[in-house]
Amino acid sequence: MGLKILRWKGGSCGDLLLKLIIKSNPEFKSNVKFNEPDKFDECNDDGKCLARKNIIRDKPNVYFILDGESLASVDKEKLKKELIDLDKEKDFYFIKSHYYDMDFFHNNILDIIVDEYSLSYVIFANLKKTTTIKQHYNKLTKLIKSEEIAKKYALYNVGKDSLKKNDNKNFILVSDIIKGEWNHLKEKLKDKNIFINNNLKEIYDIWKRKNVSYFPSKEYLNYLLIKDYNYEDASLQLHERYALLILSNKKFKIL
Repeated sequence: MGLKILRWKGGSCGDLLLKLIIKSNPEFKSNVKFNEPDKFDECNDDGKCLARKNIIRDKPNVYFILDGESLASVDKEKLKKELIDLDKEKDFYFIKSHYYDMDFFHNNILDIIVDEYSLSYVIFANLKKTTTIKQHYNKLTKLIKSEEIAKKYALYNVGKDSLKKNDNKNFILVSDIIKGEWNHLKEKLKDKNIFINNNLKEIYDIWKRKNVSYFPSKEYLNYLLIKDYNYEDASLQLHERYALLILSNKKFKIL
């Protein structure tokens, strides 16, 4: 019947977005599952939207693209065949992916893209809600003796990676999810021919309340507004300073 791939890098609100899509369209199949009936506590205290991996029979590579730790196991040619097979099935599949070497399915991919507004959010969300920064930190501690410097380098690296150029013209911005209100997000998805049900607005509102501490500060946003990426401002939180350092196109430095 069809296949759509929602792709994002850690900390980019992808599980929330996919949850809204899957629950609004219960006929869709996916490589993730959300509890039924819905529980509003599925968003944990850290603000992470909880999703469970779902093994699709005879599709191991569709499972491997679910998280960064298993991406090394992906066989590109086998993944291509598995996705072609899913596209031909009688059900419609909406698949989660963190895998970026898949130009062969370019027309089926909707990317969630990090922008200036959301960069500081994504860095902080990775620090608090995912293992991405921890993985970078663990690698860096083998090269850098200072734990503090390794942590700062990890913040910088994760932010830099999340902002890498993406040529896909079919995308939604992280800022569309965290900046706007429900109707704004609904319209953005409608532009992509994706429906989300108004009955799920409470899930979105609860998620925003639990994530508000990660949202960019007024001071950070003011620097963006005037195009002055003042990463030397010690009054900003560290993740915001590194976001501004990245936006100023500077190499890593200790802040």
